[in-house]
Amino acid sequence: MHCFVHTSRYSLELAPPELRKEVAGAPFGPPRLKYYEFLARLRATDPAVKQYASVLASGRVGLIPTLSLLYLELPDHENPWKEPAAAILDPKDIHRPANPMTGKPDNGDQSVSDCFPPGMAENELRIEEQYQDAGARYLAGSGTDAFGTLPGISLHTELKLLTRIGLTPRQALAAATSNFGELFGWKNVGQVKSGKNADLLVLDENPIRDVSNLKKIRMVILNGEILDRNKLLLK
Repeated sequence: MHCFVHTSRYSLELAPPELRKEVAGAPFGPPRLKYYEFLARLRATDPAVKQYASVLASGRVGLIPTLSLLYLELPDHENPWKEPAAAILDPKDIHRPANPMTGKPDNGDQSVSDCFPPGMAENELRIEEQYQDAGARYLAGSGTDAFGTLPGISLHTELKLLTRIGLTPRQALAAATSNFGELFGWKNVGQVKSGKNADLLVLDENPIRDVSNLKKIRMVILNGEILDRNKLLLK
């Protein structure tokens, strides 16, 4: 079983051979921006996208698209610093954080390694829709603290964006739970079931109806102990 991480990285196969070679030779140099501009222009309905989508869906591959890395580039994004858990985070510990007041990235650093061209994030979601529609299998990963993602909070963002590319709420939840056990052959994780290992999130609303209900948390049970969430939020 193989896993491909981040949508723009495993979409490099869509680029012309010469551009792929340039990016491989200098992954964090100028060719990277040229590749991002290519992704921003590529039509999601291009036959090459559909063909590659079928390749991803037919192989023993799990996609970890880390769509939350693109979240702040989407025009309809919300301010992640408004989430309660953000109270225990410090913007200085986050790579390219959103401005806590506006929720928008302060794009002071326009270096090649840290710059996305306009429209790339939205187009990557459209391309990812083609992969999903072809039957690709997904795992949830949020990008930790890169490109403004916030630990913990951005996992919720990731699941929301997985539904945006076409997964049902149940499928998005599976990407964060049972899919890991199934894809890697781990027999004792991913399900709430006798004989399994599981930390538990107890909710007040059904996340199968809407993944945003995952934020309506009643309690967290970690290693068999109920966490005092109020203490965790105290600085």
